[in-house]
Amino acid sequence: MFGGNQDPEECGVCLMPFEVGETLKVLNCPKSETQDADNVHNFHVDCILKWFEKKTDCPFCRTNYKDKIIEFTEKQRIQTQVERFKEQKAEAAIYLE
Repeated sequence: MFGGNQDPEECGVCLMPFEVGETLKVLNCPKSETQDADNVHNFHVDCILKWFEKKTDCPFCRTNYKDKIIEFTEKQRIQTQVERFKEQKAEAAIYLE
């Protein structure tokens, strides 16, 4: 993947196409010396989280995200907990009816 161009219709890690309604993580990487515009790289949230467990750079352009990974993964962890709580609350409401 290094140095390649991303197909905007598929995840940059698993290479599977995006589905309507999926939540994506977009990395706005800075432009390189050979490009006129910033690099925009799209990923499934779970895919890029798994990538960041092992590496600290963008799968395409190698921009280092070491300082931002902790912040991003913590936000995702909290969001996942909130979503699970909402699901449990909805299930409990159905059970009580």
